[in-house]
Amino acid sequence: MFKLKQLLFLILIYYIFNLNTTNSYALDTNAQYINGINNLLIIGINTSSNSNSKLYCCIVLTIDSVNKSLKITSICKDSFVDIPNIGYGNLSDSYINGKEYILIETMKNNFNLKIDNYVVINKVALIKIIDSINGINFEGSHVNGQETVNLLYKYSKKDTLLQEEIQRKILQEILYSFSKLDFIYYPRVIYHTFPYIKINITPAKMLNLGFTALSFENYTAKQLQFPLIEYSSYISLYNNSFLGWDRSINLLELNQFIYNK
Repeated sequence: MFKLKQLLFLILIYYIFNLNTTNSYALDTNAQYINGINNLLIIGINTSSNSNSKLYCCIVLTIDSVNKSLKITSICKDSFVDIPNIGYGNLSDSYINGKEYILIETMKNNFNLKIDNYVVINKVALIKIIDSINGINFEGSHVNGQETVNLLYKYSKKDTLLQEEIQRKILQEILYSFSKLDFIYYPRVIYHTFPYIKINITPAKMLNLGFTALSFENYTAKQLQFPLIEYSSYISLYNNSFLGWDRSINLLELNQFIYNK
């Protein structure tokens, strides 16, 4: 069965990196188990265009082969941070001023968080992803892509921390639905979703990450809200509202959660 998984992932990677591109990648027959911890940053933006967009959600999906577990960490977009070459602002300002590159650098400098790879997803991509896995279950109902986006819009009118809780739940359901999907449908998922996302993962790395994650027995991810609610509060500075946070306690908790230290 493991050899079958390897073959199907090879086909999947071939689809990903040869679809709608002038580059042609040869199939590597050696899928490898990745040791250690890999952090994938999921950047949700609130427009259909990646070029003119604002940060909607910022989630770190951790593939932890040390403990054979998945972890989901919401990073509050209102967090007060020091942005390289810009100054102080909230985390969403870093994306506005430099897209994923400045966002990742800001997270590294302020949260001591190493991001290995990223994926940028807009609302069209989210709809395509969820529809391609035949929908997800959410709070007792089975919803399709558009219904999921409608739910996110509904909760966008609530407070930020509640929004992020809903985002984590939706990501968990996507992971669960994908884990239950028959392998023969993986190319279909990629065919319908890849043109709508921006990703910086090489074919070999994608293959190895998927190979590693599918070796885990449990697809229920551990979850963390960062900064912790009890060690953060909104403050007013420069005529704007930011989420201030206790650096020492929050960074200790984040480090323990992701890196098991």
